[in-house]
Amino acid sequence: MVEQQKMGMKEACATLNMGIGYVAIVKPHDVDQVFETARVAGFEAFDAGVVERGEQEVIVPELGISYHHDE
Repeated sequence: MVEQQKMGMKEACATLNMGIGYVAIVKPHDVDQVFETARVAGFEAFDAGVVERGEQEVIVPELGISYHHDE
């Protein structure tokens, strides 16, 4: 679909469901327990980043894209 519509990766990630699934925002000291709970339930969990105070933006360095609050 992305190729057919000639969408760039940034537009595709902002527009389409790119398969991340559910997101749980937890305190750092709870991460290991959340991972274990997911594993026991048959799910794979991973650390997708951190939430920090500052300019509102999402950065996905692996894809070379970022989204700012004014976009």
